Amino acid sequence: MQYVYTCVIGIILLSLCYLAGQLAGFIKMNINPLIFGFVLLNALFYITAFPFMFFNGKLDHLTAVYLLIVLSVTVLAFFLLRKKGIRLPGRKTAYKNSWPLVISVIIITLQIVLSLILAHYDADDSFYIPRTSAMLHTGGINVIEPSTGLPGMGIQQQYSMVGYEVMMAVLCRVFHVNAAWMYHTAIVPVLLILHYIVIYELGKAIFSGNAHRFLLLIAIINIFSGYSVYSRGAFAILRMWQGKAAMVNIIMPVIVLVFVMIIKEGKVMAGQCVFLAMTLVGGYNFSVVAIYLLPIQYAVLSLTYAAADVGRFFKNIKSNSMLLLPILFLLPYVCIIYVYKLRGGAIDVATAGIESFSYMDVLRKINGCRAALLVVVIAVIFFCIFEKGYKRLLFGVYPLICAVTALNPFLAGYIAKYITGVPVFWRLFWIVGMSYIVAAMILSLYCRKEMFGIASAGLILALSAHIIYTPDNFSLAGNIEKIESVTYEVANAIADKDSGLMLPEDIGYGIRQYRGDIRLVWSRYSRELYEASGNFENIAGAYEQLYTGRICSQEIKEILLRYGADYVLLYKDTDGVGIMGDIVWDNDEYYLCALRP
Repeated sequence: MQYVYTCVIGIILLSLCYLAGQLAGFIKMNINPLIFGFVLLNALFYITAFPFMFFNGKLDHLTAVYLLIVLSVTVLAFFLLRKKGIRLPGRKTAYKNSWPLVISVIIITLQIVLSLILAHYDADDSFYIPRTSAMLHTGGINVIEPSTGLPGMGIQQQYSMVGYEVMMAVLCRVFHVNAAWMYHTAIVPVLLILHYIVIYELGKAIFSGNAHRFLLLIAIINIFSGYSVYSRGAFAILRMWQGKAAMVNIIMPVIVLVFVMIIKEGKVMAGQCVFLAMTLVGGYNFSVVAIYLLPIQYAVLSLTYAAADVGRFFKNIKSNSMLLLPILFLLPYVCIIYVYKLRGGAIDVATAGIESFSYMDVLRKINGCRAALLVVVIAVIFFCIFEKGYKRLLFGVYPLICAVTALNPFLAGYIAKYITGVPVFWRLFWIVGMSYIVAAMILSLYCRKEMFGIASAGLILALSAHIIYTPDNFSLAGNIEKIESVTYEVANAIADKDSGLMLPEDIGYGIRQYRGDIRLVWSRYSRELYEASGNFENIAGAYEQLYTGRICSQEIKEILLRYGADYVLLYKDTDGVGIMGDIVWDNDEYYLCALRP
């Protein structure tokens, strides 16, 4: 029944996107209603949630306001559906051979089914998902430090203005499911479907009657994206539930799609600017890295559009100047988010490691293997030499502009230090869209009746050793929340609400994803949090003795109690377990002890 309810959640969310998409006619946008509705609902949420996040408002109040907005949009959409004629109809595309579309649907369906039954455990989830769990437990936004739930810990302010985790909390409230279920299971099929709809529409805009083949190629490349866990495809398959994965696989391609329309038409329409502003705002809802990633992508695409025909660009300078409006609309958000970054000390963290920064190391990191990088380079050269028009611009000129601007190796150190931050500079390579360039080259060769089979076989052979569905990446899910079994059993063994728990760091990743009412005395982020609060030495020593030395003592117990622990999870070979208290749960490897009688 849980999986049936998961499917019901997905159908409701996609239906709401479709209904909201009926409003596209208001701004004269001829675009798939699911895409328009998704962008609109995300933009409306971020605009609505922004003051709640800034002033640490109540989750229930935000939920009520946003549901009222969604209801208004739905009623208006029903009215438009009855009236007809406001939403512009999409262009129908006929295919001589439908087999690529059939195979695409089979592959995508398989990916969706696997996303439901397989689990991928990512350490980053131990911060982002607990942020949602914390809101569900406390009823407030940005009230407590999410990874531990401990009072008095400093909240990482740079993440306070990201709306995705808040939006997920609203969805959890509405559908009465916990955060881990919503993230790991319910939302993934929805985002995968939207990702492939955007890819299909992008293929239709660029390759017309071959959109189904473009969709097939991207679906296949995603499966073989294990060459780098930092690639777009890896994020789509491994962790589509994360905000940055949705941003890079849905929002960023949507921006490209709109610029394809602009390039083909040779001028900028007011409706396109409104939609771009909505897309950028919606993108800010998903990830903190959107603050620089989306404006940079937008700027490079604008330069690409200008390069299409410089004379025509300046001739239509009045309409083309409207491209500045979405950026101006974003300025207040950018300023406030940067204030939060400065307040949280994120700038100092971002510049750490600049002395050892290496552009080539980053390039190897994002590509994983030389074969993948070589295929991309060949594809760019191919488009620059053999193609013309907007295909050459998008897949030849655009990557080159990226290479001499945002990804210029001579400017990389400056950009890493002052714009992106050193640890996440590699995400700038997402703006290139390497997998799309390779797929486009193969499709262009097919259209020329040249080497399609050879090129496809060569790509698959180059990447076949990097299939992403491996035991290292996935395991069969043991529960709907996709929490590791030990973590799941420990969390369920703690009956008391608002309990503190001490346990090994790696076992604790999923605790607060599943239960926001359990506080973690030690977590992945505890070291820096305790150091910032000046309470590090005692608890770090206790952790070391319990899980490295595997020794219990009355002194350690008193330290744990002082730090708010009610339970402690111990390895079975730990000396002095009886000192810690009564055993309330155990398995072959661990004891869970209650510290208080």
